[in-house]
Amino acid sequence: MGSTVVLSDKTRIFDSHTDSLILKLFKNLRKMNLQGTRLWEKQIDKDVAFLFNKWDVQEFCANKDAYTGLVLECKSKTHGSSVIKMYPPFLSRRFVKESFIISQLRDYPQATLLDVEPSRNAMLLERIIPGNYIDFEADKKEIAEMFSSMREKRLKVKDVLNIPNEIKGIIAQTEDELEVASKYNYFPKLLTHLVGTAGKIYEKSFGGETKYLLHGDAYYKNALKSGNGIRIIDPVGYVDAFVFEYMPFLAYELVNHSVLSEYRKKYYGLVNFFSTFTDTSKFNEATYIFLVKQLVPSVYEANDGYVRANKYMQLIKELFLDDYNKPVL
Repeated sequence: MGSTVVLSDKTRIFDSHTDSLILKLFKNLRKMNLQGTRLWEKQIDKDVAFLFNKWDVQEFCANKDAYTGLVLECKSKTHGSSVIKMYPPFLSRRFVKESFIISQLRDYPQATLLDVEPSRNAMLLERIIPGNYIDFEADKKEIAEMFSSMREKRLKVKDVLNIPNEIKGIIAQTEDELEVASKYNYFPKLLTHLVGTAGKIYEKSFGGETKYLLHGDAYYKNALKSGNGIRIIDPVGYVDAFVFEYMPFLAYELVNHSVLSEYRKKYYGLVNFFSTFTDTSKFNEATYIFLVKQLVPSVYEANDGYVRANKYMQLIKELFLDDYNKPVL
């Protein structure tokens, strides 16, 4: 968390270029879209000052983990402890998806959406307190309760009106991302092969299943401890079989909290955990599909010399591919 800035009711001024955390955010965003970020930097101070006035913000500090948009933890005279989340114009698709998912999945154990300002790609959200990240080993019972609640409150796609075109199924999203990844020199033939086999496995295993509106990113950094259980934040948004609501948690535990020599042991341990409260009979197929989905955008989004992409590739090969890179499912 950055340093707290106290605002005057008469002069709610925002100066993005004096905060080291916001400058770090700009640096990351320039790697994604240099021109778009430069344009946003010229406008952002006025836009945030407008939001401060609209939402009666008295003080704020920048969130240190913000990567694709501005996140300010605030105290508002009207809304109390809250969070402003704001995306640059070139990432407006994320705002559309995220704000829609939060507004529709109101019964999920999630942070409450307090207000939106579409003209600035901005949301005002309930701040989760204390907001500590969950830990798989320490919080297993609460994590199981979180996912059980999500399953109980899930929404069928057929019951949701006006779903934005930006919210897609896992395979459709992956195929879109493959178009971008194919422009990079990262195992292009293997990448295309993996996406193709993921599509075939999906159609066989999940093509006929009921589709739900999914949060799509409930993992340890987006599941925070509150005084009333775990609350989730930062949805990605998919329309798909409900099993894919479990996959981000599983995938990030594997890629971030285990090493190559432990991948199989960790994976089987995670499947065993989920088996205590849900059907895991298709977890192998779902995990393979989702790891491929995570691999593809890692080629171009991470800007880390393919470090993240290599981790996903190692995971897929260790768990699901034979010596000829064919899925053993």
